[in-house]
Amino acid sequence: MADGFILTIARCVPLLAALVGSSTLAQERIGTTSQPLSVQRASVWPSAQIGVCWENPGNNATERGWVRAAVQRTWEAASAVRFTGWGTCASGTRGIRIQIIDNHSHTEGLGSRLDGKANGMQLNFTFKNFSKSCQSTRQYCIEAIATHEFGHALGLAHEHNRSDRFDCAEAHQGTEPDYFVTPYDTTSIMNYCNPTWNGGGNLSDLDRLGVNVLYGKGTAPVPGSSPETVSYKTFNLEQFETMFVAPNGSLGLVWKVNNSWWKGPVSLSGPGLLPQGAHISMVSYPPNNQLEAFYAASDGAVHVTYKAKNGAWSNPIRLTPPNTVRPGGDLSAVFYPLNNQLEVLFIGSNGALNVLWKAQNGSWNGPAALSGPGQAPSGAGITATYYPLNNQLEVMFAGNDGGIGLAWKAQNGRWNGPFGIAPPRQMPAGGRITLQYYPLNNQFEAFFVDNSGRVNVLWKAQNGRWNGPAAITGPGTGVPGGSIVASFYPLNNQLEVATVGPNGAVNLTWKAQNGRWNGPVALSNAGAATPGSPLAMRYQTMSNQLEIFYTDPGGLLNLIFKAQNGAWNRPFRL
Repeated sequence: MADGFILTIARCVPLLAALVGSSTLAQERIGTTSQPLSVQRASVWPSAQIGVCWENPGNNATERGWVRAAVQRTWEAASAVRFTGWGTCASGTRGIRIQIIDNHSHTEGLGSRLDGKANGMQLNFTFKNFSKSCQSTRQYCIEAIATHEFGHALGLAHEHNRSDRFDCAEAHQGTEPDYFVTPYDTTSIMNYCNPTWNGGGNLSDLDRLGVNVLYGKGTAPVPGSSPETVSYKTFNLEQFETMFVAPNGSLGLVWKVNNSWWKGPVSLSGPGLLPQGAHISMVSYPPNNQLEAFYAASDGAVHVTYKAKNGAWSNPIRLTPPNTVRPGGDLSAVFYPLNNQLEVLFIGSNGALNVLWKAQNGSWNGPAALSGPGQAPSGAGITATYYPLNNQLEVMFAGNDGGIGLAWKAQNGRWNGPFGIAPPRQMPAGGRITLQYYPLNNQFEAFFVDNSGRVNVLWKAQNGRWNGPAAITGPGTGVPGGSIVASFYPLNNQLEVATVGPNGAVNLTWKAQNGRWNGPVALSNAGAATPGSPLAMRYQTMSNQLEIFYTDPGGLLNLIFKAQNGAWNRPFRL
């Protein structure tokens, strides 16, 4: 989506406002309700399985088939919602009870307030008395109107009632929405101001997003590569947001709120923005409660996509000229508390270490070179992390000689380095590396896969000298220079490190209470992922979960997780 979205809803808080809307018809106002429109949680069905029956099916099998096909093609295809039954209503039948009648099509309320209500939805199949112009396009009108009415049946109010609407002079109908699932959407199927009557019977992108938010995503797997994930806390909610590169090169997103079901996917850009395998770096930026994602786009420029206060995602914004860095190359974004700075480090097209930065959420500065050229391949593996002792910001990268370079600054002073902290020929030039702060003993630990496939660690304690590298696994644990991720897991003070081995298994190594290293153990079967392929790992405070994302050889996103430091669950597709 070029203009992004707002995601501020979870099933654990009072829900709903209007979903985004769409549709006007001069002859008839479709989608009316005979009582004020509800914006209360009670209007959202407790289950995505919702019964439907016909009060008077009559000799209308063809038209009833059109209605069912329309909702399958729209609301069901876009979400986990499944409308079941579709037989003749019996006395006491629960769910949505539909009456076929030649009047204004409407519902007698919203969402679950229709549960078991006689004639709760009324649909016109003949148009002899109302909307007579539909007689020549009966199938189109029946399908389009039914799709709108089933939006009401899912709990969605009229979009044009929203206080933030624009370019719409339609009179409000029903209760004013007070909680917005998405930004205002002129093209929604719930909006009388849609320039296409009733949206042509089709859902807008934001309609699809909204029903995902309310009822969860469908069972269709999510295709995507190079996942990156971050925890984003907003309005007393904890959102877990995962970005990826979609098969068409767009920036994709899935997310969950308060550890509920995963929602999405949605596209945050047009196709072709990113090459396959592009690295994405996400960071939560406290000023204005922003969530920002950085990447080296197909044009070789560093771009950012962001949202503030859980509002609409921005369009991709170019921060550097084209050809600044290898398209899809690695970069590392980090929040630096001093002066509320946000800094993005990368190896530029001439092999120099570069930084982009902003302070107090002001304008972006740079890129500025922190080294001479020829330090590493453009887009080389790079990692930057804040180290609390002495307020240091440190960055490591894999150099042209296969060694590891380090640059740092303290108290927001001048940058130092880069200096080599590991001998040459440790790993392939430009390989991946990850740096993690470990609170016990104030340790700073960096991990990479060496030329023999062993996971290695470099570390320092109490801001002393760097030690290592030292192998913490045997050969063949990972692919030399391949993706590697690490996370501090508070339960039992564990530090956990994951990589994909040569056999395609996701392998884990860990230590507890700063003791000896354990593993590796395989968290998946062989062949689960492409050897050495990108991983993302993040701790989630709710349920004390640790989650690992990867892409399987079929190009689909997968997740492995554990909760409360229990057993790891089997991988499953998002």
